[in-house]
Amino acid sequence: MRSESAASTRLLPRRVRTLVRPEWGWAVVALPACLLLALLVFAHGLGASSLFVDEAASWHAAAGSLRDVFTRVRADEVAPYTYYVFLHEWIYRFHDASEVWMRLPSMLAGVALVAAVAWLAYLISGRVAACVAALLAALDPAVLNYAQEVRAYVFAMLAVTVAVAAVLKAQRSARARSPRSVRWFAVGLVAAVAAYSLHYTAGLVLLPLTVYVVCSAAFSRRLRTVWTVVVALTALAWLPLLVTQLRAGHSGWLGTTEHHWAADLGQTFGAALAGRAPETPTRALIGAAIVCAGVAIALWRSPGAPTRLVTAAAILPPLALVVVTLCGKPVLLNRYAAVGVPFMIVAVAVAAASAVPAVSLSSALRWGVSAVLVVAWLGLAALGLHASYETIGHYAGMRAAVREVRARIRPGDVLMGVGDDAILFSMDYYASRLLPPGTPVILATDPRAQAALRARRTIWTVTPPVSERQLDTTLASRHYAAVANWTFPAMQTLQLIEVRPTVTP
Repeated sequence: MRSESAASTRLLPRRVRTLVRPEWGWAVVALPACLLLALLVFAHGLGASSLFVDEAASWHAAAGSLRDVFTRVRADEVAPYTYYVFLHEWIYRFHDASEVWMRLPSMLAGVALVAAVAWLAYLISGRVAACVAALLAALDPAVLNYAQEVRAYVFAMLAVTVAVAAVLKAQRSARARSPRSVRWFAVGLVAAVAAYSLHYTAGLVLLPLTVYVVCSAAFSRRLRTVWTVVVALTALAWLPLLVTQLRAGHSGWLGTTEHHWAADLGQTFGAALAGRAPETPTRALIGAAIVCAGVAIALWRSPGAPTRLVTAAAILPPLALVVVTLCGKPVLLNRYAAVGVPFMIVAVAVAAASAVPAVSLSSALRWGVSAVLVVAWLGLAALGLHASYETIGHYAGMRAAVREVRARIRPGDVLMGVGDDAILFSMDYYASRLLPPGTPVILATDPRAQAALRARRTIWTVTPPVSERQLDTTLASRHYAAVANWTFPAMQTLQLIEVRPTVTP
């Protein structure tokens, strides 16, 4: 082993070699390879898709002045200000609001998340688990999804992973009476505060982590008290904003959306394998079964407080969403369970790696179970990645629709959307980039739409697909007619209709 380690580390620069543990061996090469793989996976097609409606909402919140950021986040989001202030500065400091530029920080955070997942797995089960976890995370369709979105989820996932790993590192250092214990504890506490300040769902991981810290005899009473007080004060500091946002009714649409228990439960408990492409109930449930099997095997083969902490962090987010849904507020969405995804990955990696030291008669069976678990995960992940890349532009094609308008629009024409504020944010984004300055962009429910009809303006309407009969009936009553029609197929198909008055003023 020592010769293998020496050969593996000899290729590294001298300064790096001093930081590498001799027992890492081949993992010194495997882990960087996984990070490079993650970079390639997350960078591919980064700007291919139009902004998802939630991404357009992020842009809307970050656009304008810094005062506008706080006002819009209070009115339109259910998350703290932190990410949107960062996005505001990212856009305006570099004078770039393109899709690729706004998604770039998420992509880099996704690569960092792969490293953090490997670190956490190493602390729990060693280098084999670290390499398996890095590989699973690099090829994970859910991580790909969040690493290519202009949203705060991947940053919250990274922060909670670092918080848990730093606490475990601090605990190990404290038991070894290392003076670095307090430093790692401080890193974990800062990461915990950052995680909750990025998204409220981080609290679903911070709760078991706080219980773990309080119950750990490795930390002094003062440190445990500091952790509890700081985390509690962070939650209390953001509570008024959370109450204001919930009262604004931004998430009220969740109660009106049609839900299917099988698919929703599958995507929530199998959030680590729920990618960007539409998921069938069967595939979602298989993903949930793989995750739950990994959690159960990890607890069985690697008993201990760190493993229990990781499995609690993996299961508590989806479990909490089920409880809230049963209480009357449907929230079974995989993105709300995203903070549990890193720990689902680590649990499966720990379960797979626990077969390595087996030398008993049952070792073949243990290896078989681990192999089946990893192969099943990678197989379902491959399907998810393939579907995501096949439909990488599956988000509503607003960019293509507005480009079509740009080629034909005339002065005085109006761009109008049928839907809620989400479609308006997306139209605003692409209109500001592609259409002549001052082009009116409104919703059909806006009073200005009636004014445009009375003024007999040509109206470019972006809408979900409507039947010809319904369209003709609606337009005829207003003395309008459709003169052109384009369809942009995707998971959220859009229809662009040019309508002109049949009676001139």
